[in-house]
Amino acid sequence: MNANKLYRKSVILVTTVAGTLHFFTGLGERLRAKNWVVFACSKKDSLLYERAASEGFLPVPLEIQRAISPICDAVAIAKFICFLNREKPAVVHAHTPKAGLVAMIAAWLVRVPVRVYTIHGLPVETARGVKGLLLWLADAVAIKCATEVYCVSPSVKSALNRLGLPRASSAKVLGHGTICGVDIESRFCHSAEKQRRRRQEGRESLGISPEAIVAGFVGRFVRDKGIRDLVAAWEQAHQCVPDLRMLMVGGIDEAGGAAGDELRKVTQRPEWVWTGWQSDVEKFYPVMDFLVLPSYREGFPTVVLEAAALGIPAIVTNSTGCIDAVVDGRTGIIVPVRDGKKLAEAIVHYSQHAELRNLHGNAARARVHQQFSQEFVQGLLADEYDRLWEQHQRSAGRLGKDYSDRRLAHEFSDAA
Repeated sequence: MNANKLYRKSVILVTTVAGTLHFFTGLGERLRAKNWVVFACSKKDSLLYERAASEGFLPVPLEIQRAISPICDAVAIAKFICFLNREKPAVVHAHTPKAGLVAMIAAWLVRVPVRVYTIHGLPVETARGVKGLLLWLADAVAIKCATEVYCVSPSVKSALNRLGLPRASSAKVLGHGTICGVDIESRFCHSAEKQRRRRQEGRESLGISPEAIVAGFVGRFVRDKGIRDLVAAWEQAHQCVPDLRMLMVGGIDEAGGAAGDELRKVTQRPEWVWTGWQSDVEKFYPVMDFLVLPSYREGFPTVVLEAAALGIPAIVTNSTGCIDAVVDGRTGIIVPVRDGKKLAEAIVHYSQHAELRNLHGNAARARVHQQFSQEFVQGLLADEYDRLWEQHQRSAGRLGKDYSDRRLAHEFSDAA
């Protein structure tokens, strides 16, 4: 490290797309109170500037391709290097695999003192062949270039070790995990009266009867979310529960391996209700009786915690990430991954036991308040930034002293 190089008390949050920045709602104010300057770096679009303005972040547009693209990646690294040399931030904090690869390489090349890579999930878990190898190498390089590695859940940390990725033992989980917690004070604040009203209004607008049992899914319609298992399990469960409805909040994401073939079987079924992409998902959770997420892998599924904050229990698989989001038999139900039969049995069980759903929903809400509130998790992150800054300052002071001592010794030697 160059002892004469001065770094600002600033942090750059790097993501591939600006949509990821919504996880950091509220973080800007918290960091400014600690005298941090915060930059937000992602793909250039209106959402980047919107999120930056709402949080007080300084926007840094940078085109990072989600797909493997050596030329585009090299260009992005070069542009980011220029920005880092100009701004001299103390901390670069990258999120998601591709942003992690680009940002960590650039930050390592210019020797940014604190290089943080947060692993939100491991796509390599479900990839095979050449693609799997490339994904593994990308994560390995990003991890090697980082000075600090965080995982959003304990099971992601375990997966690092299982997959043979470097630094698995030294990776950290802040608190109990998640990216930045859940806003239980405002957006996902539970109110019995509001829940009742939203349930009634939502069901009326969607054409769902008050007596129907509604299972819900929130997220991207991609194969890794277990869409095939969801369709198969629902068809089995519907035979036992004729009033069962499926509320699908989200849309198909071709980049994530579209699940269109699986969904064609139920697209025209009147029991399946589709909302498309929604930014105000908090309005749709109260319509559900329970959430279903049969994912093959996650980092830490925020949708499960959002639903829990509103008293909605969840059925999830025992896959990475999902297993951290639910306490089996207490805040929800955990079933084996890729097991459509067990998933169907869990859906039927919840459908036929309203008291159990309420019991699990209340316990899930209490757990979110105790362990995953936005105030708590963001407080941990802000404190971690302060710790890393102080560590850098102490290190820079020692290096500065060593540099001065060497210079004086050299000058004395020349004079002699």
